[in-house]
Amino acid sequence: MGCRILPFWLGYYIYDLAISIILLIIFIITVVACGYSNLNSGVFYVLVFFNFFAYLPFSYMLSWMFNSFNSAVKSLLII
Repeated sequence: MGCRILPFWLGYYIYDLAISIILLIIFIITVVACGYSNLNSGVFYVLVFFNFFAYLPFSYMLSWMFNSFNSAVKSLLII
């Protein structure tokens, strides 16, 4: 019983991407509300959005390297 591996991780990725999009929208609203004209560019927002596509799989790969939270924190502080 249970879910196969591909739908499981794809569901997690879509969920994390949806949360990232919500955070990006909050960031855009904050930038516009504060009047930061240097950051208020469509190119900047596209680059930040595509960083989400890169950082999410990278964080998944890093999480598979460790068995516990404490070992991850200790090892990543050294890196």
